[in-house]
Amino acid sequence: RHNQVPQFYGKWPFQRVLLLSEPASSLASLAQFLCSIFALHQITFLLPKSSPLRSAWRLHTSTVAITSLCSFLHHGRETELFELLDSISSVLVVTSSLALLAHRALTGKHGKLIFLATVALFAAHLVSVILLRPDHHHLFQVIMNNSHVIEPN
Repeated sequence: RHNQVPQFYGKWPFQRVLLLSEPASSLASLAQFLCSIFALHQITFLLPKSSPLRSAWRLHTSTVAITSLCSFLHHGRETELFELLDSISSVLVVTSSLALLAHRALTGKHGKLIFLATVALFAAHLVSVILLRPDHHHLFQVIMNNSHVIEPN
């Protein structure tokens, strides 16, 4: 099953626990959100302001926090709005990882150009999700294809 996307059909029924639709997923997303907020705090106050990648790490950690929060909301209450937020933010971390990789590879040079390219890539994803409303299978394939760019050989 290498390089194959797992197939899921239908939705499993869940029992609400603590008012959450999917309590395990919700709590895992909440834990990731809290850890990313702690990491953002650490980066902000412990990493020297002169560090060339400080702003890039802060931005990346912020995207992890936003994505985790959207995931928590979606798994907690499955509404159309929270599903849309989860779908939009699902590529956010991968996109910021690509930007961070480019930023590190170029040793902090061309930061504005990398930022603009990243914003353009994410904006294209945002427009496609809002206009086309792709299913989770398609979004999972987008994430997996983008992740292979980051993955070392």
